[in-house]
Amino acid sequence: MNTRDLVGAFLIYESELLLTEGPRGLWSGVGGIIAPDEINSPIAACYREIEEKTGMTIDDIEMLELRYITTQEKDGIIEVIYYYIGTLSDKTDIEDNTFHWMKTRDTRDLPMSVPIKSILLHWLDNPKSTDVHLCVIDQNERVMWADL
Repeated sequence: MNTRDLVGAFLIYESELLLTEGPRGLWSGVGGIIAPDEINSPIAACYREIEEKTGMTIDDIEMLELRYITTQEKDGIIEVIYYYIGTLSDKTDIEDNTFHWMKTRDTRDLPMSVPIKSILLHWLDNPKSTDVHLCVIDQNERVMWADL
């Protein structure tokens, strides 16, 4: 069975979260595919994706920490997502019009994939947690949690 390794980040400025609306109308943070040479450093892939998609550099990010790892089998591929939570020193305007700053309280009901929605809701309910949480999603899209 093949794997697909991805990274993502919820970037926060004060009480706002930077989200992007994908082509199927599903919302997520900033992210993408981990390149083969980044497989042992998902944080490097995350910084690269943030810069590619938003223009923000490492200097714009006060803190970026791994908080979630999700696994899910989709179409015969095991998908692993390393998800980071980051805080920004300034609210950056993004030229890509698919990105939007939203109040965190307004994000709960947005349509998202099961892994992204699970991460967002868990983080909103546990904002002070500094643990890395493992989220396993089964074939029936049931979500199981464990702390690493």
